[in-house]
Amino acid sequence: YQRRVRGGLVDSPLPSSPLWLPMAEAAPRNLHMPATDAHLSIRILEDATEKFELLEAMQSLQDHSSTDELSQRIGDEISAVIQEQKDMQQKYADLVIQRASLTGYSNVDKLQATEKQIQEVARGLHRKSKQLSRTLISNPNIAENLLKIQKERALLQRIFTITISELRSHPHNFQTLEQTVIADRTDREDFEELKSKEKQSREELATLKKNLENEHRQHQLDVNERNEMTMKLKVDLHDLRNKSQMETTYLTKETGARLNSIDRAYQQSIKDLNASIQLMEQKIARERRVCEGNAFFLKKKAKELGEMGTQWQDHYEDCLLYTSPSPRDS
Repeated sequence: YQRRVRGGLVDSPLPSSPLWLPMAEAAPRNLHMPATDAHLSIRILEDATEKFELLEAMQSLQDHSSTDELSQRIGDEISAVIQEQKDMQQKYADLVIQRASLTGYSNVDKLQATEKQIQEVARGLHRKSKQLSRTLISNPNIAENLLKIQKERALLQRIFTITISELRSHPHNFQTLEQTVIADRTDREDFEELKSKEKQSREELATLKKNLENEHRQHQLDVNERNEMTMKLKVDLHDLRNKSQMETTYLTKETGARLNSIDRAYQQSIKDLNASIQLMEQKIARERRVCEGNAFFLKKKAKELGEMGTQWQDHYEDCLLYTSPSPRDS
């Protein structure tokens, strides 16, 4: 017995029946059947075997050309979907690389546009994956499935043949069929457990993908925030540099003007002092000339007074000489 799972036929346990269900509840037991029931079971199994042989004969007469053509068409359709998915994956990788290269405040608009394109491509990839999954599920590999059905039918015929032999022998038991049913039940339980684990793995994978997307989104927000902060700091630094340069230029010009003013004041003071010195030197020269003239005049007057004193002395003596009586007259 077969059933469709994800694009093909997989093993499935034999369907439960009133005959097999009690035997599958526990380990194999050496059960015996009455001869009448054994004969009835043999007739049922022989009828099923004849029907299997009829199905095998009908399959051998079937024309496989239509099956091959259908398989080829389905294969081409699946290949086209896979190629489109590969192209979108390559586009997604290129957009991710482009997003990593868009850094800086000037590329914010391009970064947002790239993010939108990445989201659209991701949604397209998700749609293509669903389309591929549906295509594989709805279009199984027909040739392989027919071969598998043929093998399973041959195995079931062999089990029925062995069971018929066991029922005809004494005691009438069906140990091979019982073991097969128990093994199939174990396989079904293992398959159900595998499906449960696969479902749990898919859920965990979806959760991890969602967490990864959240982390990536948060990382992108942090990167954008840091880029904005960096650009703000750059703008502040640029403004501070301009302000510092303007203040430096202003202070330089102000200091130069102050120094020029002080220098002009000093030059004026030096000029005034030089004029005062020159005026004082002129006064000193004039006073020196006046002093020299006075000295010359005083020396001249002193000489004249000396000469006049000498003359008056001589005149006095002459007067005394003329006025004094002579001894002869006394």
